[in-house]
Amino acid sequence: MPAYQCTWFFEGVQQNNTGTTASSTVGWTETWYGQFASVEQAIVEMRRGGSVANPSYLSARLPLLAEIYRLVWVRATEVNRPRLTKTAALQGVTVGGANTSLPTTEVGPAQVNCCALVDFVAPPLEGDIKNHHRRFLIRGLPVGLIRGNLMDETSQSFQRLIRFCNYLGRGRAPMPAGNPPPGIWQIKVHDPNLPRVAIESLTFPGVANGSTRLALLTAPGLGDRVLGDRIEINGVTFPGGVNRTWTVMVGHVSPGPYQLGTSRRNLPSGSIWVGPGSARRVGWLYAAPTQYLIIGLRNRQVGRPFRLTRGRRGQTVL
Repeated sequence: MPAYQCTWFFEGVQQNNTGTTASSTVGWTETWYGQFASVEQAIVEMRRGGSVANPSYLSARLPLLAEIYRLVWVRATEVNRPRLTKTAALQGVTVGGANTSLPTTEVGPAQVNCCALVDFVAPPLEGDIKNHHRRFLIRGLPVGLIRGNLMDETSQSFQRLIRFCNYLGRGRAPMPAGNPPPGIWQIKVHDPNLPRVAIESLTFPGVANGSTRLALLTAPGLGDRVLGDRIEINGVTFPGGVNRTWTVMVGHVSPGPYQLGTSRRNLPSGSIWVGPGSARRVGWLYAAPTQYLIIGLRNRQVGRPFRLTRGRRGQTVL
């Protein structure tokens, strides 16, 4: 089944009264990956209410969310076809269920910036020897859990935090024998079967090739590449801005040259890089976390206030 990037959109209940374009004072998103038969099936699972016996993201997350925040949108995007995306509004009760001792009018971005950092761990995949980590920030925590910038493990909200993390990552490390099977939400990791290979040469033909923002890469070991493949380059010290992920514009059989584009800046025409450097084809695999570790509280600012779903929009279902 195809993999989908699944994003939940949160915002504050408190609004900025700025005429007809009133928006929330604060907002953030949470993203996980899952494999579903279709984008519609992904949306159904993201909006599912859940129960104690069969929990869902909503039923596990909302009890931990302070009552001054709410979930407003969900969005599912197929990873391999980013234009296939669907956005849906949430129905029913989506306001946080955790009480806070502060009045709504006094709570702003300061509280949402104090979040719990949790390290979710997935075991090595086939052909790999390393664990895979997802450091996940949980925002919108109730005051009783984070009062004094300390995590209070005696509060009722801490048990809700544990239930939410158990839903995503099976159990708190170290895990005992006979722990429950992995859940449906996964971590995106690099395919370990796509190793880095040495760069033989990297040429910047410039105007001779019709653009000063293209590069020609020769790297034995990358195999035959086609239009749209993604290649990550590391270890190149000149010119600046080359160590990044490129898109293959013109495919070629191994060892190349593969035409890559497009640079964010003009590259020096006619120059050739033959020093050390490496390249690898970008490919993703997905693994469900099998345990987690609560690291503690962190202070992280959210982005600009929003009321719309930033980024890809696609079809909207109300």
